[in-house]
Amino acid sequence: MRQKLRQLIFSQSKWLSLVGVVILTLNLSSYSALAAILKGWRFDPRKNQLEFTIEQGTTPNHFLLQEPTRIVVDLPNTELGTDERQQNYSAGVVRQIRVSQFQEGVTRIVLEISPGIILSEQPVLLQQLVADPKANLWVLRPLISGTRTSRTSTAPTNSPPSRISTNSTRTTVRVPPLNSKESTNSPPSAPVNIPIQQTSSSERATSASQIKTPVIDFGQPLPKTTSSGKIQSKEIE
Repeated sequence: MRQKLRQLIFSQSKWLSLVGVVILTLNLSSYSALAAILKGWRFDPRKNQLEFTIEQGTTPNHFLLQEPTRIVVDLPNTELGTDERQQNYSAGVVRQIRVSQFQEGVTRIVLEISPGIILSEQPVLLQQLVADPKANLWVLRPLISGTRTSRTSTAPTNSPPSRISTNSTRTTVRVPPLNSKESTNSPPSAPVNIPIQQTSSSERATSASQIKTPVIDFGQPLPKTTSSGKIQSKEIE
C-alpha cells in the first residue's frame, strides 16, 4: 500500500515538473515574439547623425553621462539583432559608438563624445523619420554649443627700467689725424676729452653786450691789430 502511494506521488511530481517546463518554454517563446529587434544602425560623421531601425511600438529613451561625456540610448523590449557592436571615429563630434545587450530586453547604444566638445543645454535631438508597420527609422543627432580650447598663459616679464646717464659737463670728441695715410699705418689715437662749458642765457647776453663794433670813416685807413689780437678802432658812442 505504501509502495503504491509513493509511486503515485512520484508520478504526479514528474507530471508537474514537465508542465512547468512547458509553461516556461511558452513564456520565452511569447517574449521572443513580442520583443523588438534592432535590425541595424549607421552613423554619418559629416552630419553627426545616428540612424537605427527598430520594430514598431518601441520608443527609445536617452540620457547623458559625464567623464567622459556620453549619450546613452536605451531601446526597451529590444533584442540585439546586429553583429556590429563597436565603431571608432578619428575626427568629429563622436569618437566612439558601442552597441550591446545591456540587460534582458534592453539594448543600449552609447555615443562617446570627443574631448573638447561642449554640448548645448538640450544635447540630443531624437526624432522618428519613417513610420512603417514593419520597422521605424529613428535619427539621433548630438547638439553642440562650441569647443573647448586650451589657453596658455604667458607670465609677464618684469624688466628693469633702462637707465640713461648723461654727462652734461664733459663730452668726448674723437679728432681724426690730419694725414690720412699715416692714420692707416699708425695705431688709433686715444680719444681727447675736451670739456664743454655750458653758459646760461644771462651770461651770453652780457658777453654779447661787451662786444664793441669798430666804425671806420670813409677814406680812413684800416685799423691795425695789436700784439694781443685786438683791433684799434674808434668806438661807437
